[in-house]
This record gives sequence, C-alpha cells and structure tokens, in this order.
Amino acid sequence: MADEKAKLHFVRVRKPGEPGFLDPQTDIRSIVPDVCEAALARLEDECEGRPEAQEFDYLRQCFRVFRIRVLEDPAGVDAQVTEFLDAVDKVRADTRDAWFRRVVCALLCVYALFCRRDSAADRDTLEAMLDSTYATTLKELLPPDVHAVVMGHLRKRLAPLLRGTKPRGAGAVVCAETGEEIDRVKDIAAMFIGASGADDWNSKAALCDAEFSTPGRKSDGQLVALALAYPNYRQLNLMVEVEDDGSDPKTEEPAAPEQPGAV
Repeated sequence: MADEKAKLHFVRVRKPGEPGFLDPQTDIRSIVPDVCEAALARLEDECEGRPEAQEFDYLRQCFRVFRIRVLEDPAGVDAQVTEFLDAVDKVRADTRDAWFRRVVCALLCVYALFCRRDSAADRDTLEAMLDSTYATTLKELLPPDVHAVVMGHLRKRLAPLLRGTKPRGAGAVVCAETGEEIDRVKDIAAMFIGASGADDWNSKAALCDAEFSTPGRKSDGQLVALALAYPNYRQLNLMVEVEDDGSDPKTEEPAAPEQPGAV
C-alpha cells in the first residue's frame, strides 16, 4: 500500500488581540471559557468509552463556535445565546444538565473567592452590566414593546462601555503543525460568495460550504478560508486538512473592495 501524503491541519481560531491582563471588569471573558472547557474535559474523561463522551465533545464544539460568533457575528447577543442554547438542547437532558451543574458550581466557587479578596470595581458600572444581563434573560417574558424600552434605557447607561466593541470582521486560521497563519479568512471567502440576500452568518456559511464543495481552480489557502470562515452549529467543523506539498501555505490577498450588495 502506497504511503499516505503528509497533511497539514488548519484550525479556526478567534482573532488575536484581546488584552493579556485581567481586571475586575474583564476577567469574566477568560474565566467563563476556561470553566466551560475544563468542565467538559473532566466530564468527557469520566465517561470515556461511553456514549456520553461523544455528547460532551459535541457540546465543546458548540461552545467554541459560540465563542467565535460572539466576537465576529454582528447579530444581537440575545440571538447568539438563543441559537447556542438551541444547539445545546440537541443532547440528552441529563448530559446537558451535568455540564451546566459543573459550570455553575465552578463559577460560584470563583465568585466566592473574588468576594473574599479586595477588588476595586466601579459599583455603578457593575450594576449597569448586571441590569443588562437580567433584561436580556427576560426577553421572552416581557411584551416586545416593554422589553425594547427597557433595553433602550440600559444601552444609554452602557454606551461608554460599548464604544469600540463592534465584532471583528477578519477571522483567522492557524496550521497546527507549522504555526502558519491565514489571516482575514472572511475577506478571502467573500471573493467567492458575493451575493445579495445573504446578510446573516448562517446564510454565508451555506454559501461557503457550497463553494468549498466545488474546488475548481481555487488555491489551498482559498479553500481553507471557505471551509473555516463561517463556522455554525449545523456544520461543526473547525478544522480542515490540506495535503503537504513541502511548501508553506501562502496567505491569499483579499479581493478589491466589494461592490454594493456583495457579501
């Protein structure tokens, strides 16, 4: 049997650039992902060889897609959380609840430890953030007009905190073997999926999947971009393989500025 060619594995990652230091108002962005991933890893180890292990692996992939989309998809936070929870609901209730219990327990322990240290945080800022969180969870319980008024008032209070926090539009992938990065993958994918009426993340994901399925004369870098530009919950693929021809993958230059109406 002929030897198989070596393969490179490109993995979809969050765009780097987050601050490396922690403070009382931002450390939740590090704590929550670490807790969620650690809880899933522990549960998967405990269920090794049993069907539950595959379900916990599915939950991990869903959470990683959620982390990417929160930073890059401009859809509202309530829509992002709802879609994530809908994807999570596809596993058995006892599997899902086991993860939720571990996460809540770990977060409560972190909260208790933080309460026991002297942390300097602006009280008004923290209260505004908590109010916004509570209002988001009440969306399905309040009439739409009432919820809109409440959120409008809260956005005014949070406006100073939200300046400059628009989702990043680039996206990146990295080769697990060589460390090679392909930056601006969504700009590269846009060269092939220009279309009107595909303004949301899932529509673009479907178009990218269709283009990836018909490789044509696309380069390896362009195919990698199409495969990993818009991960979603239906296609839980955050990695793509490219046969190693002995040369480093090259980053594709994005196309000229898109015309009005293009994706």
